[in-house]
Amino acid sequence: MVASNINPLEPKKELSLGLLNGVKSTLNVDFSEEIMVHSKKPLKAFKIANKSNASLENLNPEGSKTIEYVFEDGSYSMDNLNKYLLKNNINLFYIDRDEKVVNNGTHKEISIKDAINKLNISLLISGVKHYSLN
Repeated sequence: MVASNINPLEPKKELSLGLLNGVKSTLNVDFSEEIMVHSKKPLKAFKIANKSNASLENLNPEGSKTIEYVFEDGSYSMDNLNKYLLKNNINLFYIDRDEKVVNNGTHKEISIKDAINKLNISLLISGVKHYSLN
């Protein structure tokens, strides 16, 4: 977890959870049930699509109460993502670094360094790969 001082997590306040490239079924951390109980509904899912996959499948399963935002990959995609996260008052952004999520060819893999530098919210990062900040 990387904490932000701009839009911090506060005790006894409901979380506003955002998910990158997935829905709540992909929340792949041990304490995901506790996060879901304390998060505002509906959840917000964000994805950065590769330009070649502009017409992507919907990440929301039928009946899901998740709002989805899709950004086209480009030089300003991280800046636009940051604006939407702040506009939607997201204070915890979950990034799943699991290879089966990022290597399916439809989503852009974002750099952890870019996420830390450009997203002004707390990040919860999971996955099995080890990344350096260089």
